[in-house]
Amino acid sequence: GQDCSNTCIDCTEHGSCDSQTGECMCSIGWQGKICQVYRGTSHFIGGLSTRELGILVVLIGLVSLCLISISFNVYYCLKARTKQNNRVVEAVRHVACDLQSYRQLI
Repeated sequence: GQDCSNTCIDCTEHGSCDSQTGECMCSIGWQGKICQVYRGTSHFIGGLSTRELGILVVLIGLVSLCLISISFNVYYCLKARTKQNNRVVEAVRHVACDLQSYRQLI
């Protein structure tokens, strides 16, 4: 370190010593005080671990289900509204036809 209070230790070939703190900065997959424990490289997409990747997949699945559910609800609401509007239009036509028939009788 700057004031020589932190001296670098041997970090094996799996890390390098931080001259400021005197601690080992381990390479990916290695841990421990001198980077002596191998934990494997379980990093995939964008540096995410398998656990983080699993959580991401679950979240994407949940969001997809929500979007599908909303889409179906909107579709069926619009379909029901269209049926209701068609009934109103048909009723108005029926009244108009009855009124025209009534006028022809008079």
